[in-house]
Amino acid sequence: MVHSLALSREIYVPRELVFDVLTRAEHLEIWYAEIPGRTCDASVDLRTGGSFRLTWSEPDGAQAQESGTYEHVRVPEEYAGTRRLDLSGAAPLQTAFVVRLAATEGGSATRIEISEQGFPDAQQRDSAQARWQARLDRLESYFSAI
Repeated sequence: MVHSLALSREIYVPRELVFDVLTRAEHLEIWYAEIPGRTCDASVDLRTGGSFRLTWSEPDGAQAQESGTYEHVRVPEEYAGTRRLDLSGAAPLQTAFVVRLAATEGGSATRIEISEQGFPDAQQRDSAQARWQARLDRLESYFSAI
């Protein structure tokens, strides 16, 4: 059985800015690292058929990597593709994802909807959902700092 996840969040930031912060390397390197002390190096070729790569470095030197390909990109409303997660000590995980952004409240807020499928078990799905929730928390914090 293949498992999937779906989550959403509304944040009070215009959609175009949310899209930029979700997809531009210079922003991802700051907010996507998830935990203090971890650094993130990002490269993004945001176009249909383009790719992305994020590499995290821990203070102790350990590294993890997320990479993938964009299957389609519609600025500023949606992007989708495949994602491969390589965590040290774990088998690589490959999934398919869709991120949708909808303007709400007259354009002053954005509803982010994320779906991801292809998890081999509920534990990996639940772990990914927790990571997404933490990333969305950090995204909101990042907007309050810029």
